Formats: sequence, structure tokens, C-alpha cells
Amino acid sequence: MSWGSSYPGPVTSVGDPWEDREGPYSLSRYVTEQPTKDFFIPYLNGPAEAEDLWSRFAARHPASRRVYSLTYTHNDQKIEVQVGQERKVYSRRGGRGGYVPGADFDRRGKREGSTVLAIVDVGTVIEIWSVFLSGRWANPSIVDPWALERIQYFKPAAP
Repeated sequence: MSWGSSYPGPVTSVGDPWEDREGPYSLSRYVTEQPTKDFFIPYLNGPAEAEDLWSRFAARHPASRRVYSLTYTHNDQKIEVQVGQERKVYSRRGGRGGYVPGADFDRRGKREGSTVLAIVDVGTVIEIWSVFLSGRWANPSIVDPWALERIQYFKPAAP
């Protein structure tokens, strides 16, 4: 057994160290949806290539989990992220004069950035890797688990 530097403590090569965890820190303040999708990375020709690229994304975090989609808030915006799609950003509704305190998010989101390739749940942070284009989004983008509203993992790999 080796002691990893990331949550949840000891990392072993046998078993899933995350099996009893609902999400980062097991917080109940956001929704963890049931896994419905098998693991994939867009634009690749098969599972072997996807596994190879995943091993590079998660190289520094051997106990990380594969995330399919999530929703989080940042800078008074709600951001939906899904593997294989561009991010969808929802701003708060404004009145004629602009900002309205406590206003709800607009129903029409705006697609931004490039296609998301992988979302890595490290435990202490979440990394979002996307097709590199210079511009607005860092690669990887880092999300604090405290900003999450919803998360959905990929189905676990078959034994």
C-alpha cells in the first residue's frame, strides 16, 4: 500500500478507493447522478487510444475518477460541462439597467470554448481538459469541488 497525496487517503492497487464516496468530500449539497455512459474520449478510434490518453490526463493522480458531466458556478455564471461538447455558460438575467441582484440564470446558455476531452476528479480539485485553442479557457481548467451543483461519473470499467 502506498500513501497518495490526494483524498481519500491510502491508495492501493487493489479495489476502488472511491467506491464509498458520492463525490468530492462526500458533500450532500450537490447532486451526484447515476452513471449512464461508458467511458470515451471524443475524436479517438477506440478504447485503447482512449485509455492511453486518459493515462496522460490522470498521470499525476492515480486514484482519480472519470467524470462525464458536471455543473458548477463561477463569477456569477452557471457553467455546464460535458465530455464531447463545448462548455455551456448561463449568465444571470438582467433588467433594462443591467445587473439585477438575486436574478435567476437565463435559460438560454451560450456555447463557449472548444470540445471537452476529459474531466478528471482528483478529489481536491476537478480538472477539465479540452481541445487546445488559444483564448478564454485554460487547459486544464481547474474547478473547486465547493462550486459544484451537479456531477455525473462514467460507468465503472468492467472487471
